[in-house]
Amino acid sequence: MDINFEAIENNILQSRNHFQDITIRSKKFNKDTKVRGDILVKEIYHLALHYEKDDHKHRKSFYLEVPYNNPYYEELKQLNIYCKERKLYADLFPQYELLLPTDSLHPEFYGTDGNDVLILEDLFFSAYQRAENQQLNLEQFTVALRQLAKFHALSIKVHDSQPQILNEIRNIDVPSNFDLFSSSLDQKSSFQKVFREIVSRTDATFAGKHPEVMLYFEYYLQQMSEDLLKLDDGFNVLNHGNVCTKNIWFTHDDLGAVTGAKFTKFQHCHWGNPVTDIIFFTITSLPFEIFEKKFNNLLGIYTTTLNATLEKLNCDQRLNLDVLRGYVDTNYEYFLYFLVAIAPGYQKTLQTASDKVAPKEYIDEVAYNQLSKLWTSHFIEKGIFSQHEDLAIAIHTFIRTFEAENKTSIFNYDLDRRVLKPGSNFTSLIVRLNFKYRKDEKNTHGSVLVKIPSLSPNYDDNKQMNVYEHEIFVYQSLLPELYKLWKGEPFAPICYAISETKIMVLEDLTVRGFRLCDKKQQLDLDHCRIALENLARYHAVSFKYLQQCDPAIRDRLKSPIEMSSMFRTQYRTMFARFLRVLKPLVEDSVYQKMERMEDKLPQDFSFGRNIDESGINVIGHCDYWTNNILFQYEDGHVRSLKMVDWQLTRLASPAVDLIFFSVSSVRFEVFETYKDALLNLYLDTLHDTLSKLECNLEYSRTDLDEAMRRYRYYFWSYIATEMPFMMTDEGSVDNIANTDDLSELALSATLKWVNYLVKEELI
Repeated sequence: MDINFEAIENNILQSRNHFQDITIRSKKFNKDTKVRGDILVKEIYHLALHYEKDDHKHRKSFYLEVPYNNPYYEELKQLNIYCKERKLYADLFPQYELLLPTDSLHPEFYGTDGNDVLILEDLFFSAYQRAENQQLNLEQFTVALRQLAKFHALSIKVHDSQPQILNEIRNIDVPSNFDLFSSSLDQKSSFQKVFREIVSRTDATFAGKHPEVMLYFEYYLQQMSEDLLKLDDGFNVLNHGNVCTKNIWFTHDDLGAVTGAKFTKFQHCHWGNPVTDIIFFTITSLPFEIFEKKFNNLLGIYTTTLNATLEKLNCDQRLNLDVLRGYVDTNYEYFLYFLVAIAPGYQKTLQTASDKVAPKEYIDEVAYNQLSKLWTSHFIEKGIFSQHEDLAIAIHTFIRTFEAENKTSIFNYDLDRRVLKPGSNFTSLIVRLNFKYRKDEKNTHGSVLVKIPSLSPNYDDNKQMNVYEHEIFVYQSLLPELYKLWKGEPFAPICYAISETKIMVLEDLTVRGFRLCDKKQQLDLDHCRIALENLARYHAVSFKYLQQCDPAIRDRLKSPIEMSSMFRTQYRTMFARFLRVLKPLVEDSVYQKMERMEDKLPQDFSFGRNIDESGINVIGHCDYWTNNILFQYEDGHVRSLKMVDWQLTRLASPAVDLIFFSVSSVRFEVFETYKDALLNLYLDTLHDTLSKLECNLEYSRTDLDEAMRRYRYYFWSYIATEMPFMMTDEGSVDNIANTDDLSELALSATLKWVNYLVKEELI
């Protein structure tokens, strides 16, 4: 494109007081040919000025970023990437400089030529250098990561204090790296080729055996590029969007140690979860051997720097290290996505003056092959490939079944990974499958939920406790038998398909208007009434079933879920924390009794050790609380509900579900005022349902009260170990077990229950 050199010179002279009253002796423009293939959307020019000021000679060099005048310029311009970067330099970065004047994170900005040419500091002239290698050493990566944390923290401060600046930039729709070239450069076919090559390393015949899985993988990873721009429900920052070695310049001291870093090329900045920048930076710029040994430490360095900067900027927000690790775990597929997306960066032709920026063949590059082999082995070890293979098979099994039963065809589908906030589900990942199909000659929308065992740090412990297989048993074997006895509304969502690896395709209850309540607000009286009526009906049907079921089924329901050593340690840690927090708030005599209860945890409070040898037993849900109950409404009033998450279902006293529901879900004021009415409602509904099932049971209010007294330690266990999770924002639950700093809501609820239990002598 044409460059207005006169406008550039005038803007430089007007940009700083230093350039007032100078006499230019010479100037030189030259094109930088070394980076032609290294920056795909711009060309680089240098402007050197020799001038005199106050009888002294000076030299200053500038860096001109000029939109690359290739066949794709107009398309890129329509995507607003040049406009976005200009606004960042002109409007946002000056605010960063005011907030952190000693930490410059970007080149100095001297204006434009009136269009899209940026006039920037020549970092080389300012003694900055780029790294010599494709990847960084640990020192370089650490310094750059600290700078990235500051960049993110500054965006939060500006978002809070001057949202109009950031909102204007946020609303510019700039695509991710993959979408940027998808149509004009045929990046899609290259993307698929690279991905097939990578996946084939796990199994040479993989694509041939499972073509639908390959199609799913290719689609899913492409869709991830769109997800990069979606706002996360948790912690959001302005992501750089392209943090990698070639976009970072370093300064060094006299001994060669790295002392600072600046970022360049901000065309892909977008608002979202910081894990996007962290994962992209890691896979593009960190040697794999350092990743294996130091990644967790590096995440700690990032959060420490981020939080220290936020404190310096007087921001209230903080990002806990465990929360960040959770973000990484739930978005681990982005490592695979970026591994595919960065492949062109390893093609030699991209580092020449060739205009061909998307070569058809680039997977055989030695450096990239070495990198991808290391990462592929890591993905296999983490279970990324196998989990997605199972997910693809489960989805296509559902699609084939749906098409056969409805005599139609699904012609499009997409996956929404943001069904629940992080921290809302502790054992599984929930994905919504949205699909379109033809019905009555019209395009119709449908959706289901796909429940996947989470590859979180607790995965092995959950697997050891058999929670995934047990929930499948409930959906496949137990609930169908209960429905043979119960002709009313089903207790759970419909289960459409189950894979061999414990992935379930379930009814999306939101389609029928079901929704969750706010766990922190707990339930009012109307919701409690519906919930206890439903629980009573379920208990009654299960009691009838137990009278006639196969002994093997009964034995399976009697077997406890043995807590893993990790969970035992965690529960003891949380109970010890409970005692520390409550010690200064209760009388010494009460504290001593509470202290003696510690020995009963987790022996008495082991999942599944719920059988009442002195009373009646039902098939307890054993995890009946607000987050596992979806309510349906009619004319603004709650009408019915469904229960979800059946991993802990076991033979148990009715008191187990009633105690857990009361502590976890009922507003304390409602429980205190209406306890008798609610328990009587439960019993009335229980006996009424049993009567309809022609099943006799003598179970009085006295029997129920005695059972709840026998299980009084469950009150204390739930209050000590579950209450903090239930009264805390989802984004903060990961660190609850390791802190004494309970939320005000959790502490208030805990004290109310402790006082109640002491008053009722349930201690």
